[in-house]
Parts: sequence; C-alpha cells; structure tokens
Amino acid sequence: MVTANDNFVLFKVRDLFCTLSSLDVQEIMRNSKNITPVKQAADYVKGVINLRGQIVTIFDLSRLFDFEQPEQNEDRTIIIVNFEGEQFGFLISEIIDIVTPHNSDIENSSVMPQNIQKDFVERVISVNNELYSVLSISNLVACELV
Repeated sequence: MVTANDNFVLFKVRDLFCTLSSLDVQEIMRNSKNITPVKQAADYVKGVINLRGQIVTIFDLSRLFDFEQPEQNEDRTIIIVNFEGEQFGFLISEIIDIVTPHNSDIENSSVMPQNIQKDFVERVISVNNELYSVLSISNLVACELV
C-alpha cells in the first residue's frame, strides 16, 4: 500500500515515467556492466549479477514492457528491490529524483500509460506536473516466480 508518507524513487524506462516506494528499494547501482547472461531465459531477463554473494536476477524493464527496440545505452542503472525475501534488479534508463509527495499528489487515476500492461501499474502519482506509474513489484516478478 502506497501512502503519502512514503518516499518515492522516480525514474525513467525509455520515455515512460515510473516510480517505486523507497521502502521497496534496497539499493541503486549505476553503470553496472557485470551482468552475466542466462541462456534460454525469457528475453526480458537481462541476466544475473553477484551482489555480495547473492545471485540477483536482472529484469530489463524496457523489454518487459514490450518496447519495440532494445535500448542501445548499455550504461544503464539497476534498481535492486527485496521482494518476499528475494532480491531482484530492474534495469532502467535513468534515476530522476527521490521525493516525498503530498497527499494531493497521490491519485487513483484512470489515466494509465497506454504502452505497458495495466497489471504492472498499481496507481499513478503526480510530481511536478508529470504522472509517474507506481510499479507493482509482485506483478513484475510474478512471471519469474512461477
């Protein structure tokens, strides 16, 4: 459940503005190039990394969201989240900011992004006149946990 007292990590996946609660974010890794590909994995699984002795699956959100062409910039950022005792990484385009929105900024909006599955978005918040999709970690990693 997202509340106005939460801090949010604002970021972009290509041109899509997204966010996660900072309570879900364990760390942010910039320019990570040590991703080991996994043969026969789904195309949205970029690979795995060794994070202090833990193997972490890295999801390429631009591929998971079915953007047509893979992003060319390989110096992207990874957001590491902890979900139900496991760590996962989300490959994103860039970090924008970390903010604490006001109550009036949190919306249950019918205005949802058209270019990603509705299951991936819990709700929308407005920050500086931009709408950010609050992503559902459980739905993002559900395909990997099956």
